[in-house]
Amino acid sequence: MPLLFNLFFIIIIINTTSQAFSDELQWTPGKAWVQKIQKNYENKIYDPFLTQLHKHYIKGLSQGKWEHALKKNFANNPPELKSLGEKRKQEDFQKQLEIYQKNSLLILQSTHRELEKVSINHPDLLTSQIIKEYINYKEDPTVALLADDVLYSDKCEKLFFDIAQEGEIKRLILYLALAGSHELSVPLEKYEEYGLLIGLEEYAQMLSIAHENAAFHKKLFKSFKQYLKLAAKNHNFAYLIALSQGKIAVTSQVEVEVAELIQQFIESKRELLKKYQWCIEIN
Repeated sequence: MPLLFNLFFIIIIINTTSQAFSDELQWTPGKAWVQKIQKNYENKIYDPFLTQLHKHYIKGLSQGKWEHALKKNFANNPPELKSLGEKRKQEDFQKQLEIYQKNSLLILQSTHRELEKVSINHPDLLTSQIIKEYINYKEDPTVALLADDVLYSDKCEKLFFDIAQEGEIKRLILYLALAGSHELSVPLEKYEEYGLLIGLEEYAQMLSIAHENAAFHKKLFKSFKQYLKLAAKNHNFAYLIALSQGKIAVTSQVEVEVAELIQQFIESKRELLKKYQWCIEIN
């Protein structure tokens, strides 16, 4: 499902896309940003790019390019992680993973509280508006169960798999284009936007197929709404990261304090990841 792939894009956003924004005024809070892209998508503004992307996808398929690329991508887990995982008892693995998840949540909750304290008395600042959206994001636990639902026909399941695989390949093309390893041209500042477009296309196709089954269509539409919320959250987080890295000009004391809090958050997460990396990567 596209919902899962959004995390990959936020990693790229943090490392690359934020470099393109030096002026705070260029940023739009996540919800408005997603709504604008969704509206432009529905009005077919992006059709020229999507047509071009699809042509590259088809061309690569005919050359057998993507099968090799996907296999290589899936094989990127270092062999030592597998060996390390085999040496750990299953109960120890689960215990350590739970400890990591608990500590990770505590770090996040603490950061959210501090961000709210800093920004709550300055509601007119763009930074405060973005923080409010970011900390108010709530994940719907029922959406995660969607993948466990039994699809109503083998044919539908195969179609969904094909849609998901096509979306994954198109994200790979997008990444390669950004890295300068593909003939498709993708401006740095459009990378996050185009990534969202691929997800919109996937959901549009899946919702069309699922329309004959009202119950499943309803669940899938709920997943789509969650996907849009997550995209908005990731866009807001990209802003906070850019602010903390000095890629957005700091113009107020609030922004100074927010930048420091995000720096502390990143460092805390980095230390936690170092300690529990083995159980995360083999999960």
